[in-house]
Amino acid sequence: MDRAQRYNQHLVRTALKEARLVTALEVASGRRLRVTSATWDEYWGECGPVANELAQLKRAWIGQFRFKNGRAFRQFSASDYFKAMHVVMGGRPSARDDTLYVPLRTFDDATLVLPSGRSLIAQLLKMAYHLVIEDADLLPCQLTRHFKQFALDDLSVTDLTP
Repeated sequence: MDRAQRYNQHLVRTALKEARLVTALEVASGRRLRVTSATWDEYWGECGPVANELAQLKRAWIGQFRFKNGRAFRQFSASDYFKAMHVVMGGRPSARDDTLYVPLRTFDDATLVLPSGRSLIAQLLKMAYHLVIEDADLLPCQLTRHFKQFALDDLSVTDLTP
């Protein structure tokens, strides 16, 4: 790996750890990446009277409910659809009128294991130095469990979700 690649990896790794919006990613001279970022307020702050509405939108967009076995995102407008799915799949509707139905999102740990029984992550890391997994359903504890199962002791998990 040459200096430009090391620089780029460090730059992207640092940008992903920050609570900022990546607004531009450019390749500059010498194959170096240039990352332009801004905080939420810097990016949307110039919107004047719309700024409060945007802040509410941000909270609603990233908001989620965490449960023992998964996460549910705020999709209240689709409650009737998910209620119908619940009933079609053999469930009984709640007797309460104020019940909201949302999908419970869960990650299937088996998707990290190849048909050969080897770790997908271990195989990918034979081809790359770093791996970024962007999956809203994958929890850090599931990755840690996978690392232990496959003796991937030199790996660590960094959760970048808010």
